[in-house]
Amino acid sequence: MRTTKFLALGAAGALVVMGAAAAPALPVGAAPTPTTVGFTGTVTTAMSVNNGSNVATVPAGTPYSGSFTYDSSQTATPAPFGGGTRTVYAFSSLVVTIGTSTATSGPGTIDVFDNLTTTVGYPAGDSLYVNFTQGVPNTMGVAPSGLLDGAAFNWMGLAFLDAGGTAITNGQLPASFGAATFPVQFSEFNFGTTGTPYGAGNTSMIQSVTTGGTPPPPPPAPLAFAPTLAAGMAGTPYSSSFGAATGGTGPYTYAASGLPAGLSLSGTTVSGTPTAGGVTTVTLSATDSVGAVVTVQVPLGIGAKGHFSVPDEGQGTISRIGPHDTFLKVGGLKVEWTPTTEITVHTPAGVQHTIGSAVTPGMTVQYEGLATKAGTVLQAGQLTIG
Repeated sequence: MRTTKFLALGAAGALVVMGAAAAPALPVGAAPTPTTVGFTGTVTTAMSVNNGSNVATVPAGTPYSGSFTYDSSQTATPAPFGGGTRTVYAFSSLVVTIGTSTATSGPGTIDVFDNLTTTVGYPAGDSLYVNFTQGVPNTMGVAPSGLLDGAAFNWMGLAFLDAGGTAITNGQLPASFGAATFPVQFSEFNFGTTGTPYGAGNTSMIQSVTTGGTPPPPPPAPLAFAPTLAAGMAGTPYSSSFGAATGGTGPYTYAASGLPAGLSLSGTTVSGTPTAGGVTTVTLSATDSVGAVVTVQVPLGIGAKGHFSVPDEGQGTISRIGPHDTFLKVGGLKVEWTPTTEITVHTPAGVQHTIGSAVTPGMTVQYEGLATKAGTVLQAGQLTIG
């Protein structure tokens, strides 16, 4: 489910980063002034409503109508945003009737964007979005009630757009919300499971409700970044590539700090020849094209290379696993590996080729490599575990 509010642009991009904005407070002693605004039209494209357990279709040509009620005495408090301003108002209820089916939601918020000029996940010009109330991150706010053609759904809302930038002045709510004021109007519905993060198997649909224009595409998912780095060996060439960022607005750029001496970052690959052993915490960050940033701290273990000259081939029981999976202990033997070591780990879920959580003390390991003359440290060329 979308983690911020209904909207057709930027709900999982810009607004995930910004979070919910508080509704304006009324002066002490002031009474709300309820105002109800209505809207009507015709669905232009057949719409499937599917919440995972029941399915219905709303055909093109179906009439729609609705209203939302808000406090018109709220004071406009525009904040700079996207070359223009963003103002947040509260509404108490949203009602939408499509054909003979009616659904309601609220309370919620109304976002008013005035004279946007830069790319921030919203169209240039003026726009107004009637949204759900904000809830805990990665959950919905207030769920709608009612059915559309017999099928339940998880959220809905309305958007009004004017690329010409004449519909809104100084962040004030306009006096009317029809096609004469906003040339493009549309609704959006999300079909998934309540509480499921947006993008995790659910789907959404933008439904045009007038012939005044084409609705914009769905927003991107939030920027996500979960890199990992393989262990290495001092004095041995090293290369480890981490997974690219997802969501947000590409392309992405990456940065690293705290890399061990001898290593550097290019794109999504850390490479070079580390000069000393130890476990280092590396800070990796991904930045998308609109400035959203995700920073992750990743452990990187570099083993200390000794004088390996004695061939050693044997097997034993793992008694200990080093910090951040940097080495194994087999009796008095310390077993290390490099990015070129052939690793095979047999687990109930299948074969893996990295030392990780599937490897535990008590498992059997077969090893082949070069040991120090003292026979206390082995640099493995091949490891088979389990």
